[in-house]
Amino acid sequence: ITGRQLTEHTIRHFGIGYAVNDYHKLHYYMRNLGFSEDELVEGSLLVRNNNRVYDKFVNRVMFPIFDPRGNIIAYGGRALDPNAPAKYLNSSETYVFQKRDNLFALNYAKNSKADYFILCEGYMDVIQLSQAGFPESCAALGTAVTADHVRKLLRMVKKIYFCFDGDEAGQHALRRAMEASLPAVGDEHEIRFVVLPPEHDPDSLIKAQGAQAFEDELEKSLTLTQFFVKT
Repeated sequence: ITGRQLTEHTIRHFGIGYAVNDYHKLHYYMRNLGFSEDELVEGSLLVRNNNRVYDKFVNRVMFPIFDPRGNIIAYGGRALDPNAPAKYLNSSETYVFQKRDNLFALNYAKNSKADYFILCEGYMDVIQLSQAGFPESCAALGTAVTADHVRKLLRMVKKIYFCFDGDEAGQHALRRAMEASLPAVGDEHEIRFVVLPPEHDPDSLIKAQGAQAFEDELEKSLTLTQFFVKT
């Protein structure tokens, strides 16, 4: 994590941690606290497979996912092993966690002083933006942006910037965000689209060129109508 140029303050602010390389460490720890295997499986901390039970998150950098009130409701884990079958792994949906109803770091973004949100693709984009002075950033949780996401944000602010990776996949996601916005946006709202250079995402742009470069990209962003015509 320190290799990603994050400060200790940022790491503590977002509660970033580590799931050790042991398939039963959390299992035994939580059982000693009195939780049953069924509860831990239902809470998506353990996995049950062919009558075997083991930790869901192993050898991963861990990102707690909060609800808007600041309660931890799930986790995301980024694999440290390059050969891991999944680079990112989220908690499965539970009684308190549904991906389409939640956004990463919205609990922080809603308390920023900005009158808009910046919606990104990934945890590290949000964290790097927040560290660079854009605490109004949040992200979808491994799913495409939906009209429900847009409506949730527009109940709090009147303006949203969508800012995804500059590569082809990111631009496709940006078009999907545009489609999701159409049924949710009203005349009083402003939706803008940040089209980054192909070689950058928000995280890499800030690390390469600094916060002002990202501010410049916000200034150059396209309105909903402009982006619709462009694409």
